[in-house]
Amino acid sequence: MRCQWQAWCRGSNASTGGSVQLASVERWRTQFGAVGAEGLAVKKGGRKPKFTETERRNAELMKRNAELERKLHVANVLISLQKKAHELLGLALPESDGDG
Repeated sequence: MRCQWQAWCRGSNASTGGSVQLASVERWRTQFGAVGAEGLAVKKGGRKPKFTETERRNAELMKRNAELERKLHVANVLISLQKKAHELLGLALPESDGDG
């Protein structure tokens, strides 16, 4: 059988349109022998994702949380500034509903 493989790899098989490297055939045979047909399955090519879907979602939520905290800080500073302006001008502060 090895002679048939070697002849096929050298390009004697006209249907291939060329030759296949003997090393490739040997690698395929090794993979097939080690884990069966699963070893020959096509593997997804390309770069692996840097983050899983959960990690990506977590990073997105943390970024959103930081943005909202920054906006809250700005709002608190502005409220504090308004209170000081009212005190300096001697204006009465409007009554609050108790929300904050």
